[in-house]
Amino acid sequence: MEGSPWRVGKHAVLLKFFDADISPVDVVFDRLAIWARIIKLPTRLMRAARGLEIAKPIGNVIRVEADDLGRCWGPYMRIRVEVVVQKPLLRYVTVISSRLQSSAAYEVQYEHLPMYCFSCGLLGHSAKGCANPADRDENGDLPYSAKRLSVDMG
Repeated sequence: MEGSPWRVGKHAVLLKFFDADISPVDVVFDRLAIWARIIKLPTRLMRAARGLEIAKPIGNVIRVEADDLGRCWGPYMRIRVEVVVQKPLLRYVTVISSRLQSSAAYEVQYEHLPMYCFSCGLLGHSAKGCANPADRDENGDLPYSAKRLSVDMG
């Protein structure tokens, strides 16, 4: 489970922990655990406790990668989240500061993404077969293009 997302080719393999109290026909495979990165957060927000709150819109937060003092280091905050596969992947998180009376959006990127649609952001199909195609931006990119959403792990 820790090593997910598992893939066969480009397709995600959804896993669940075994529960002897649930009939196999009632098990719903609707979530994927994946590593996400929140890019360019200010230093004041690079704390595990803050990450638990900031990442909630992405999905169920499993873990925030941090040192023993709860500090996150580097150009991004790395978070293990469980995303609902029937919902589009989140491209940004918004942080609202009542103290600073401001809000800011921070880009979200995902590691080892299985097949997903560059057009609608859903997992499991490509933009060619999308039932809800999106318009391209001024650079010719779709809203969920790989260069925006997927981390190059090469």
